[in-house]
Amino acid sequence: MKYEIMLSILFDMLSKKSVKAAYLADKYGISVRTVHRYIASMEAAGVPVYTIRGNGGGFSIIDTYKLPATFMTET
Repeated sequence: MKYEIMLSILFDMLSKKSVKAAYLADKYGISVRTVHRYIASMEAAGVPVYTIRGNGGGFSIIDTYKLPATFMTET
């Protein structure tokens, strides 16, 4: 379940300019703290996530980021 949610969060961030932790927590039925843990795991895996602080903030991925060609292939 964890990886399915993380993958969905990744696709949410790729499709939107910015995503708030509270929105992701509500959407997937997890805590805001868990969202932060999942984002940290993505960063550790090399996904260029950056945080926008403040009232209109959230999480975002650099516009030029593309998923690797071997993403979702069996190894």
